[in-house]
Amino acid sequence: MTGIASYIRAFSVHMVGTASMVRPTLDDGTMAIIFRKIFNTGEPGSAPHSLSLTFGTTANLRSTFDWSTLNQDFLQAFHGLCRKPLLTTLHLSRFINLPPTLLINTAIKTVKLSQIRLFGTQSYEFTDPPTFIAAPNDDPVISDLPFQKDQVVFLESIDTDQSFPLLEILDMTPGRSIPPSVIFSKLRNLTLQIEDRNDFEKAESLLTHSAASLEQLEVNVSFHQHVADPIDFAQLPSGLKSLIVKHNCISYKDPGISIILPISSCLLSRPPPTLEKIEMTLFLFSGYEDRTVSDIFEGHQYALLDELFSHPRFYCLKHLTLRFIFNLYVDKPLIRGNFKRMPQPMSEGLFQR
Repeated sequence: MTGIASYIRAFSVHMVGTASMVRPTLDDGTMAIIFRKIFNTGEPGSAPHSLSLTFGTTANLRSTFDWSTLNQDFLQAFHGLCRKPLLTTLHLSRFINLPPTLLINTAIKTVKLSQIRLFGTQSYEFTDPPTFIAAPNDDPVISDLPFQKDQVVFLESIDTDQSFPLLEILDMTPGRSIPPSVIFSKLRNLTLQIEDRNDFEKAESLLTHSAASLEQLEVNVSFHQHVADPIDFAQLPSGLKSLIVKHNCISYKDPGISIILPISSCLLSRPPPTLEKIEMTLFLFSGYEDRTVSDIFEGHQYALLDELFSHPRFYCLKHLTLRFIFNLYVDKPLIRGNFKRMPQPMSEGLFQR
């Protein structure tokens, strides 16, 4: 297996089944053996650069595994490979009681963490946004700050569902004394999952403290209730090059919760001058009683997008993608011509660039 392992660059384990099937794989030493085989090939520069672990049970798709109760051989093997200098990407999902020191003394620069609870916390959900220490007026220089190398983690790419405060795994200084603007000073790519009302405020806080360095932002919204101010896109980082926004499951009958209006008004008022790519995806969901093509279009303010991206300040865009995904219950095959006869400007002018 050593020969095959030397060609592996990414290793991913996704196991969902009955608890009696999934848990033994973690406890019987199988995963520890695989880790050591793949990540210790004996050939310099040949180990995987990426590791992804997701476990769950079919009885409850949000079920998690208690990290602190896993087989010690598995935990030792995992922590050992995290210290490998070639491992730069880590994805963990559905674990509780993860140690906050998980990333300390590693070369990991890219993380994706979802449905995670750190050791010592009570639940996934935050009732309050994370508390940030206000940054001073003058941006501090990293070399001037009083912390040791094994106390702070500087990431370049983060994908998070915001189920736990990121600073708890990035700042190990006493009292978390390092300003968040410093902690996130090397962050280039940020992906945020929005699933409840509190996530909007947490997202804005994170955006504020990573604004100086951020180049790519992706926001995935799966929240289906009215929010007065979903996200203040006017606070987008001035050096942003790529913006991706996805809104899942928007009801045909309640288009008011769509992101079209807030993103259109904010981008028009203050788009980042460096912006080169914009991608928007809306999934429109209907009930079984919705049977006509007009249900897809009526009430949604598509014309705002046409007006927005026709503005001269967006002529510098190199890539513009507007993607609309919908489901429609029908009793007979759809006729393509029905879509072409939709009222203007809802069906045209949106895909010109």
